[in-house]
Amino acid sequence: GYGILSGISEVVPSTTSISTVLQDLLPRCLDAAGLSCAGVFIADEGSPLALNAEFGFQDSAEVIALGERLSSTTRLLLAGAAVLLAEQDHLPGGLRSAVTAPMRLGGKFIGCLVVGSAAQEMDRDWVPVCGAMASQMAQIVGLARAMTDVARSERRYRNLVHQANDGVSVLDGEGTILEVNESLARILGRKVADIVGRPYHSFV
Repeated sequence: GYGILSGISEVVPSTTSISTVLQDLLPRCLDAAGLSCAGVFIADEGSPLALNAEFGFQDSAEVIALGERLSSTTRLLLAGAAVLLAEQDHLPGGLRSAVTAPMRLGGKFIGCLVVGSAAQEMDRDWVPVCGAMASQMAQIVGLARAMTDVARSERRYRNLVHQANDGVSVLDGEGTILEVNESLARILGRKVADIVGRPYHSFV
C-alpha cells in the first residue's frame, strides 16, 4: 500500500493529464504488488469502456483482446463485484490469471482496473487487494479531473483579468500587490514588473 501511495504523491503534482498520471502510476502499483501487467479502462459519460493506460503487455493487441474479454464481465463490475479470471477464460498474452475490479467515484462506476500475472496463479485472496488498488486509481482519476478543472478555471480567470479594459490588481492580506493587468500598468504609467510586490498605498 505504501508503495502505491508514495507513487501517487510523486506523480499527481507533476501533471493533470489522467492518462499520463495512470501510465506513470501503473508500474509503481505493479511493483508494489508483485504483478506483471495491468490496464485501466475508463468509461466516459455514455461511452463503453476504453483503454486509458496499460503496462507490462508485450503488444497493444493483447490489451485490446483483454478489453473485449471484459465486455462479458461488465454487468458484474457495474454491480460492484471484482471478477477473477483464469486461463480457461482465454486470457491473452500468456496470462495465467487476472483480476478485474470496478473503479467507482462518488458511488458511480467510472471504469475498471485489470491486473494480471503470467508467473503465478492469482486466487481469491487477490480480489480485495485489486479492489483496493482500483479504489485508489478511481480517487486518482477524480483528483486529476479536479486539477484539470482548476487549471482550466485559472486560465479563464487570467484571460479575463489580462484582457480587461479596466485596471485590475490582486492584493494579499497586507495590501501588497501580487498581480496587475496591463491596463492598470498603463493607467499608472508603469511597467507591470515595477508594480508587483509593492504596497498598494504607494500608488494611491
